[in-house]
Amino acid sequence: MRVDVELHFADPEHEHTVETDMEYLLEELHAVGEVTHRPLGAPPEGTRAGDLTSYTQLIVAVTGGATTLRALIALLQDWLARRNSGTVELKLGENELTITQASRQTQREAVAAFLERTAPAVDPIERTERADG
Repeated sequence: MRVDVELHFADPEHEHTVETDMEYLLEELHAVGEVTHRPLGAPPEGTRAGDLTSYTQLIVAVTGGATTLRALIALLQDWLARRNSGTVELKLGENELTITQASRQTQREAVAAFLERTAPAVDPIERTERADG
């Protein structure tokens, strides 16, 4: 079973490096799952036409259950920490997690809540793997 996770990245302060930075992220994401890149598109609803913000979207197919989802989140947190700016919005079904430069405790709590909300979508994968093993 495969679960698709949507990633949206925006960095208004470093608009000129977004595409290059996304290429580096793409390389790292291939270790976690199958990745589809959706390059720059229309800005999200509510933004003004004059905003100098680049948006990009990736779809990551996660097949390893909750363990792989946790690895994906850790990779994204590390990537943002190295960039020292930007925001990644991770979406699984109707559940969303926004990863920013917030404190470690705040991020830890947000990740735990996200993983709990997404358990119904991800846990069947792990139960099937355990039953087969």
